[in-house]
Amino acid sequence: MRKYDNVDYRFRSSDAKSEKAVEIISGILGFLPDTDTLEYDLNFFSGGIGVDDRLAFSCAVAPDTLEVAVTHLRLAPPKEALSDPAWAEDFLWLVKHQGDAPSIQLSSATFINSKRRPFQSQCNESSAIFFARQSDVNTWTAVWVSEKKLNYLYADQG
Repeated sequence: MRKYDNVDYRFRSSDAKSEKAVEIISGILGFLPDTDTLEYDLNFFSGGIGVDDRLAFSCAVAPDTLEVAVTHLRLAPPKEALSDPAWAEDFLWLVKHQGDAPSIQLSSATFINSKRRPFQSQCNESSAIFFARQSDVNTWTAVWVSEKKLNYLYADQG
């Protein structure tokens, strides 16, 4: 259980490489990322207002490590989110998909680009895009692959 200590814990790749940050990211992904290509901005807060965590990182990815991450993080592509009756409505609200939008993939890429950090690759409609199952407006995870990099965004407000 986390302490509600009103302390903002932050780890950035611009700081000296932090073993703690690499440990956190490895735990998230289910594998040790290539630290030579790893960039990150991890922010953890819990206090009187609740939890406000915002995590972002990017690292090189190979097909086998992407598969590990997809399984470990329980990721699904946007079209699969739409086919899940228990999740579809929350997912549509999260990515702000409108009925007249060209595709859910484009709406997802637009959402990701509005949240991504400058060090992360641009997401486009042809990117491999995934969201953690049951992502909604309060807690969500987005993962996309672009330029042979896995990009990860996570937010939890509650």
